Amino acid sequence: MLHLAFLSWYYLFSLYILAFIVRPEDFPTHNMCFNLITVSGLIISAFALRNMNATYTLYSWSMVTSFGTVLIFFAPNSIWGLSLYYMLGGLFGVAQLAFYSYFWSSTFVEERGRVGGLLGLISLAFFSFAAALAESLDFCGTTALCIASSLGVLATKLFTPSGMQMSTPGEHRKDPYPEKRAILLYVVPWVIYSLVNATFQEAISFQALLGLSLSARMSLLFLQLIGACLGAAIGGTIADFFGRKVALALGLSLYGFSTALSGTVTVYDVVLFAHLVNGLNWGIFLTIYQLVIWGDLANASNYARLYSLGLSVFYLSTGIGCAFEPVMLQVPLAVASLISCLLIFLSNIPVILAPELLPSGFREKIRLKLYVYLLKRKGPLRIMDRSR
Repeated sequence: MLHLAFLSWYYLFSLYILAFIVRPEDFPTHNMCFNLITVSGLIISAFALRNMNATYTLYSWSMVTSFGTVLIFFAPNSIWGLSLYYMLGGLFGVAQLAFYSYFWSSTFVEERGRVGGLLGLISLAFFSFAAALAESLDFCGTTALCIASSLGVLATKLFTPSGMQMSTPGEHRKDPYPEKRAILLYVVPWVIYSLVNATFQEAISFQALLGLSLSARMSLLFLQLIGACLGAAIGGTIADFFGRKVALALGLSLYGFSTALSGTVTVYDVVLFAHLVNGLNWGIFLTIYQLVIWGDLANASNYARLYSLGLSVFYLSTGIGCAFEPVMLQVPLAVASLISCLLIFLSNIPVILAPELLPSGFREKIRLKLYVYLLKRKGPLRIMDRSR
């Protein structure tokens, strides 16, 4: 529920609330500033989180944000509204890092992919209803929906067993890999993907949807969302059973393939398929890069800084995309597709060079369990016959 609450609140608040405060021509600039202030909150909290209580931080954010959203609705002018809008953006960065730290402390490396995939599947599935509902709401309705999203964090207390507290990671975590080389090799593909997705992908999506009816556009977006839900679940499973590198290489390859299709083929059925594939890779990256990779690289002394790094890349790229959106929409479809494909496939190189983060012993256990399962299911003689 925490993941769903943060995802829904960020999308609804940063886009829809802002649309009621400022003029359309000023929207990209203010949305970029919101993302930059969110990054500031992430960076500040990365160094202060060890002195903060995760539970208190999350519940405080829920209440303060709900009250702040009400104040925005009753703000006497846009200056007051924007001031509150930016302030809540900074607090969002602090609270979100507290959530990811809690996620890290509650999962182990062998299960982090599947848990992250389940969170992504549930969050994306329910998030779609909030996004669709926001399209038809006025300022009052959107404010109520944002408040409901932020109160979703506070509502988790109702489902927390008595006496159980959300704690920050303890010292029982071992120091796995925090080599600068490993971190760099995993950061580079994430930077490239985030920048391409926030810039050239906007141009590709805009031109692919140009001229289509409203029902056709909604079908494409719905299909993309289905792909994202499946991608989150599939990507998390692959990451745990076959390794992080396999999941990332699959996501990058799917993204390059879908981008090439969108830029070269304009047949509607092909565009539908391309949006489904694009949704698959988005779900994979949402799971692997926002929830898994930084936790695998982290230890008890640097977990907050690594999660802050990964999230900052995403919000910085989103801010850059907002700033350059008018320019990117003028880029020809073929050019945007070609540049995107080239950059995405090049980003596979650092993935190949990066060390695998999933312990090799765990993969051996998975193979052994699969062999035992086949042994029980089909018998040893049939397995031996197949091996010949």
